[in-house]
Amino acid sequence: MDNTNVLKGLFGSETRVALLQELMVNETRDSALGFSRRVGRSYHPVARELDKFVRTGLVHKQRRGAAAVYGWHSTNRLCRVLRELLTQSFETGGGAEENVDAALSTLMEHGAPLRRAKVGRRLPLERALAVAARQARQDGTVFRVLPLMLFRLHEKLDREKLWQECNRLDVEQAMGYLLDLTGRVTEARRLREWAADFRDGRRHRSQYFFMPKNRYEEELARRHTPPLARRWGFYMNVPESDFKDLLVKFS
Repeated sequence: MDNTNVLKGLFGSETRVALLQELMVNETRDSALGFSRRVGRSYHPVARELDKFVRTGLVHKQRRGAAAVYGWHSTNRLCRVLRELLTQSFETGGGAEENVDAALSTLMEHGAPLRRAKVGRRLPLERALAVAARQARQDGTVFRVLPLMLFRLHEKLDREKLWQECNRLDVEQAMGYLLDLTGRVTEARRLREWAADFRDGRRHRSQYFFMPKNRYEEELARRHTPPLARRWGFYMNVPESDFKDLLVKFS
């Protein structure tokens, strides 16, 4: 059974499902016009759906100058459950999982110490890293391997292409943090300089890099967040020494 059709039947329209994917799975924050471009739908139906989400409490709406920016309520427990359901639904539908396999296969070809059952098609390096950065929000192994791969590959990367791919997937902030972290751990000044261009000026509230499963995990993440991650607006219970150890092991 096609999961997209199931979700359409559950939520009532393709536009609504596409917006939920952008809001909760991709964690996109954008204006109504921006969302209409992302999902390929007309502006007015998208704006109406977004305002319906605001009224239900699934989405918050904030003013950014003349525009209103929409984003999902990451601190709402019901929203987290719904996000997990949607994430699993889209991944088991084939497209997202196939894209992750392609990205990780590409990185493995360049020496990433990962184990992946499937061998996917190859992607351009910049796209593979952007997809991996999104996957890193759910997979701690990918998260720990990415700084190693950024260090190994940074001389082959096109900074502008990398930014474009991260912007397309709305992972600029995550990639900026990873670039900054890698630059500090390896003393690669170029990566730290790149990182500044990836800071997302729309984000003013901290968020969990990994979605906590309970209040105890929330508290651990808030208490043990490294200073650099905190400066980038992320909570996480992962010490920077983990990255140093991996870089020493595989360098």
